Amino acid sequence: MNLWQRLFGGKGCVPERKKIDGSPKASSRSTTNTQNIIQAKSPGKEEGKEELKTHANQPKPTAPKQSNYIEAKFPMTADQAKKVQQNCAKALGVPLTIDLDCGNGISLRLIFIPPGKFIMGSPYTEAGRDDDESPQHEVHITRPFYMGVYPITSKQYKEVTGKMGGCYGEDDPAGEIAWDNINEFCVKMTERTGRSVFLPTEAQWEYACRAGSTTRFSFGDDDDSLPLYGWFNDNITHPVGMKRPNPWGLYDMHGGIWEWCADWYGPYSNQSSKDPQGPTSGKFKVLRGGEFAVLYPEYCRSANRSWCAPNHLSDGFRVAVRLK
Repeated sequence: MNLWQRLFGGKGCVPERKKIDGSPKASSRSTTNTQNIIQAKSPGKEEGKEELKTHANQPKPTAPKQSNYIEAKFPMTADQAKKVQQNCAKALGVPLTIDLDCGNGISLRLIFIPPGKFIMGSPYTEAGRDDDESPQHEVHITRPFYMGVYPITSKQYKEVTGKMGGCYGEDDPAGEIAWDNINEFCVKMTERTGRSVFLPTEAQWEYACRAGSTTRFSFGDDDDSLPLYGWFNDNITHPVGMKRPNPWGLYDMHGGIWEWCADWYGPYSNQSSKDPQGPTSGKFKVLRGGEFAVLYPEYCRSANRSWCAPNHLSDGFRVAVRLK
């Protein structure tokens, strides 16, 4: 984390992001200068195949029969969202939570996310929104999956990869991690556990974050409630899971640490889609969620988008696992 990041900040690692009215969005963390924004190199043929196989474009496995699915239908109250989550897992005969072994007694907990449809993006009337959150469009998440209850911690990242995940506490979210390096974590966890571990798509991330809600945050529209659910406007990281979870039991989806998604960053389509993977190429990867150092709650909204070069040592992540 560099001096610019500590002092000025912004959305992800691109300091020139603007509000709709043209004024800069302030934060206490972002990047140093454009020299740090390095364009992603086009992968070679074999490298591209590996990326396709792991988290950039997820595999399309044979899923349980569609008739077995109980789907989430947005909007839902928090209680309705929990019931759909529990009933769908029960109907499929799978546990609500799973724990994966990272090694040395360290585990990684994930929770079941049911399939369903939602409206991705934000309405023009939403306070603090950006133009890249429109047009709103319907997205169908057709397959259930498991999502990390917390962002990957420094302790988990070090145990799996043998590398430090930033200069944070061991139970703090791992940070200063390049998108390009997340592949190593996913591959090693897949080999260790026999489960398909991957980086969620932007659509999966927003769907899981919203958990049935259509409001600015998973808990409603009120900025004043954000401190109950996430860290922001702060100068240090904190251990994961210290705030309230969203209705599907996910912690730190609002604030805490920017989280990488699998997708290349690009404009939205106004067409409805099923399990979208994002653009096939690009210069920047998507970041979601906001972080501890952003000054304004609007950065932590469910629809908020940011981006960064995939080789930039900048942010954190949480993983997903598909059903067996």
